[in-house]
Amino acid sequence: MDIIFNLRGDLIKIPRYELEVITEESWFISDLVNNTESNNQEEIYNLWEDKNIFMSIIDSIRYRQILLNKTVTIEVA
Repeated sequence: MDIIFNLRGDLIKIPRYELEVITEESWFISDLVNNTESNNQEEIYNLWEDKNIFMSIIDSIRYRQILLNKTVTIEVA
């Protein structure tokens, strides 16, 4: 089952197992997903965040180092 994030109109799908693997520690996204009742349907979370910044955060957590998408500058993040 995928988790869908609606980021200012851009939809990002992340497989639930992928999010569980990268989120060993408690943080906003993992708490949001884990504390929502699931009814075995794709869940959609609306976040007012830029898609590229969101993906930079996900990739940084996944690879355990700060990674910025090519379109993201440190001033924006």
